[in-house]
Amino acid sequence: MGYAVGYTPPSHPVHRRAADPYLLRRGRIYYFRKRLPKVISGNCCRTFLCLSLRTPLLSEAMSRSARVFAAYQRTETRVMTGLESATSHPKPFSPS
Repeated sequence: MGYAVGYTPPSHPVHRRAADPYLLRRGRIYYFRKRLPKVISGNCCRTFLCLSLRTPLLSEAMSRSARVFAAYQRTETRVMTGLESATSHPKPFSPS
């Protein structure tokens, strides 16, 4: 691997801690990206929820990501509760 003149690579791996596990940066803009549960993603073609946070600022992206994640958790709880009740109390089949 070619390095710039005078640059010495670190002898140990550099681990960078993610500011937020659901933040992704594309170019200058941050996105919220979270894998959907298989129960939900099995019903559609998407396995990830990906939303633009519409900001290039890390601090603003972290704040917006926290709000999106809170809304996601509330929605996921309602969806999972609905799925559980639908499978535990199936409606009888009645031909139309």
